[in-house]
Amino acid sequence: MLKKSLILLLFFGLISSAALARWDLLSTSVTNNLNAAFFTSSTEGFVVGAGGTVLRTISGGSNFTLQTAFGSDNYNDVIFPTTLEGYLLGNNGQLWKTLDGGTNFTKILLPAGLTAADFQKGAFFGTNRSIAVFNSGTSQSYLYESADSGATFASTLIPNYTIAGVVLISGESLVWGYNTVTSKESILLNGTIEVWTGSQVINDIFFVNNLFGYAVGSNGLMLKTTDGGHTWPTVLNTGVTNSLRAVYFLSSDTGWVIGDGNASGTILFTNDQGNTFVPYVDSLIDPNLRDIYALVENTTASQERPVVHAYIAAAAGKVYKLSSPIINTVTPTAEMQGWVGYVTVEGTGFMSGVAMAIGGTQILSVTSMESSTRLRSVVLIGSQASTEARDVAVENIDKTYGSKTKAFTVTPNPNLVKISNIWFLNQGVSQWNKYQIPFQSISPTPAISFEVETSSLTAIVSKETLNTKILFFQDGFYKNIIFVPSSLISFESSSGQKKATISFTMPQVLAAGPGSLEIYAEDSDGDVGRLPISVEVSSSSQDVPTPSGSLEGAGSNDIAAGYVIGSVWDPAVGAVTIQFRFKPGIYLPAGYDLVILTGPGGDVAFKKHYYMPTLNAAAVSSTGMWQNIQISQNDIGHPYLRNGMAVWLLIDSKTNTIRARGKFVINAM
Repeated sequence: MLKKSLILLLFFGLISSAALARWDLLSTSVTNNLNAAFFTSSTEGFVVGAGGTVLRTISGGSNFTLQTAFGSDNYNDVIFPTTLEGYLLGNNGQLWKTLDGGTNFTKILLPAGLTAADFQKGAFFGTNRSIAVFNSGTSQSYLYESADSGATFASTLIPNYTIAGVVLISGESLVWGYNTVTSKESILLNGTIEVWTGSQVINDIFFVNNLFGYAVGSNGLMLKTTDGGHTWPTVLNTGVTNSLRAVYFLSSDTGWVIGDGNASGTILFTNDQGNTFVPYVDSLIDPNLRDIYALVENTTASQERPVVHAYIAAAAGKVYKLSSPIINTVTPTAEMQGWVGYVTVEGTGFMSGVAMAIGGTQILSVTSMESSTRLRSVVLIGSQASTEARDVAVENIDKTYGSKTKAFTVTPNPNLVKISNIWFLNQGVSQWNKYQIPFQSISPTPAISFEVETSSLTAIVSKETLNTKILFFQDGFYKNIIFVPSSLISFESSSGQKKATISFTMPQVLAAGPGSLEIYAEDSDGDVGRLPISVEVSSSSQDVPTPSGSLEGAGSNDIAAGYVIGSVWDPAVGAVTIQFRFKPGIYLPAGYDLVILTGPGGDVAFKKHYYMPTLNAAAVSSTGMWQNIQISQNDIGHPYLRNGMAVWLLIDSKTNTIRARGKFVINAM
């Protein structure tokens, strides 16, 4: 794989705008209001609603069959604790059970007091089943519960409340409804202890696990708990004032909230625990949304990633399914090894935050969305990328995914374009310095000059077709990818337009420290030349460091990480010894990763995890605990054993932060 990553891309001409994915309206053949949905798999599920509506699908919503054996009462909820055991909850004593996945249902015989009651919402956890019940005739509320997987049920009176729903967590329950004594909306722990009260109606509660839970209600209310519902201290800003009807989370981070709207219904998505929400805006969505259910399709070895299925039950017989993005075209369809440029994907259903990826190894991309039908990505193809046709995939932030098979091909690079004769002019200095191995000291925004030459029989080197780019790789990541406009370039051609000198001032500030600067250019036929060189960027424009043979780490005075004595390559034994000293009383990581990047390409030549012994700081001498690590040329390996500058990083494996770094010169035998 391409042994580099992208954390920050700075370049010209990238456009980003907010746009949203699509919810498709499914055909149900009914017009009654729908109240609840539940799916036991990616293909099988039920949707229930008013007028005895019970819909079943075994095709993921492509077709629904109306079940006709359930009378004309309203059905409020449907739950399946297992793929075989399920319950239909309706008004006027309608409680039905299946033990064969929904092929056959039997009406449950109810005790006195519940035969005419309304079964509101149901919940399950392990072998426990719980159903919120309200009898409007007697104004009494109950929990109808089972502790033996539904074999037997018993009712428990919840006095002084009109309850609307229940959810089960490990060993406990939460009930929500209206307190008829205090005239407050409430959430009850175990049916007795009020853990939240307010004036806004609670419509739904969903728990991701035993601790994380979310509640939604009227006037855009959304609450969060992190202690299993014992307290609800966090009120999330949904950005809406309409009534929110249902909430569903796939994880503690990722979930949807749905509810009423004016012209269209409210659908919100979050992937950061509700700190921010992305709205789906679609004028064709019904304004009365009632329930949402989502699941992740079980993955197989042949699938690249999990597939998310989400369904919304709405008024007037409408069911919506979250649509996966679709790729129609990819432009360009082929580029050569080492190429860097824009790839455009056109299709449908792209969301803000969408990511495009080209399959296989030695290729990176970062995506910007121009609209819900058009993406533009910066793509970096490795110089050694395998020449083959590759799949192109897009993934929205709501986990929907689409792909196009073999839509982009990596072609061989004939290596007709050469980059050479590199010079730097640092800020505040009047003299140009020619680049020489192992590395060059440069200021944060130097002027740079280099020659581009093509040996192609048909191509030339021109200012308009150079497509000059500068890629800055540091600390294991591409931090800058600079698309240099031709207007910034000074151009001098010679040798019948086969050779030219290019010069410009770096248009972006480079971060201080060792790194790899890759110079990129093309000829008029699109042949690619790409040359990585090792550089040391100074911390200021007036402080350009001078290279030396033995170099300390840049983090040598970092008290959080200890300090580094040195890292020196010994050509006699073909190895480098890196010595770390950790001062007494400082934080010691439980483990760390040592990474070595070799120049001029900045490839990861060595990576290994080390465990730190647990030390009593008081027993350590004043000079600190020290540890030598010797890395041999066999550890680094022949493909990465290059004369020139190597960079090492000491990474805290718990926090994934760089604690220290340094460099040394390889003089390979």
